[in-house]
Amino acid sequence: MLLLATEGDPYFTATRGTLEHGGYPVEMLAANDVRQRWPHFDASDLPDALIEPQCGVLMARRAVRTLTADLVQSGVTLIRGRVVSPTGERLDSLRLLDGTAIDGDAFVFACGPWLPSLFPSVIGDRIRPTRQTVLYFGTPAGDDRFGPAHTPAWIDRPAGIYGVPELEHGGLKVGIDEHGPAFDPDRDDRTPDATSIARAREWLDRRFPAMRGAPLVSARVCQYENTSTGDFLIDRHPHYDNAWIVGGGSGHGFKHGPAVGEHAARLVTTGADTHPRFALAGKGVAAQRSVF
Repeated sequence: MLLLATEGDPYFTATRGTLEHGGYPVEMLAANDVRQRWPHFDASDLPDALIEPQCGVLMARRAVRTLTADLVQSGVTLIRGRVVSPTGERLDSLRLLDGTAIDGDAFVFACGPWLPSLFPSVIGDRIRPTRQTVLYFGTPAGDDRFGPAHTPAWIDRPAGIYGVPELEHGGLKVGIDEHGPAFDPDRDDRTPDATSIARAREWLDRRFPAMRGAPLVSARVCQYENTSTGDFLIDRHPHYDNAWIVGGGSGHGFKHGPAVGEHAARLVTTGADTHPRFALAGKGVAAQRSVF
């Protein structure tokens, strides 16, 4: 993974320090180094770069499906349905829209951008879903420079653009990381907007000149679920002592899934208190992001 930044970017400096403190391999690169290593990637205007040689790309959709299949095979019951917002003083069961009741001793609500609508009085504006667009551009026929052997995943900090090389013949991914407008995951349209497409194409033309004029082969509109600080929300429900709320991925939830799951499982099984930085009490309604 290649991280690109302007000179003196504090996020870049902090990231380097975190990686080095953890003992992860990091290579610092000058602009000329980037050009020599990836001559088809033009980042000549950005003086600072680091490459994480052991970093990689996670296939989120495939991972979730694989995990689900493994759990079902292990005896876990999978039920697809929509939960009705719980009411009452005690939570002994959940009710689905079709009337099905699900009894339990403990409940974990890890509902992503649906948390505010499920718990409007508790979550409300503490989690704000935003519209996020990712686009995939077709690579030139017979040109393998844009695959994982010759192109890294990247984060272009000044541009607010991230992406990954062409994987599984799906096109070169260009994602806009800046928080988009408010988004209702149930009702809002998921057609990519012209402004996002134009912005991604302008970036692509500048950074990958050989991709200039490349066709848009697919696009997706998803959502972030941002907390005020950008940090996770992992805490006991304030009204139910046997229910926990897990969310606030803020664009980074999936990659932290194993650690978040381990932490949440410990809270449920031991009754321990969450870490203060993940507490509901620390999540405001005014955006003051401190974790990226």
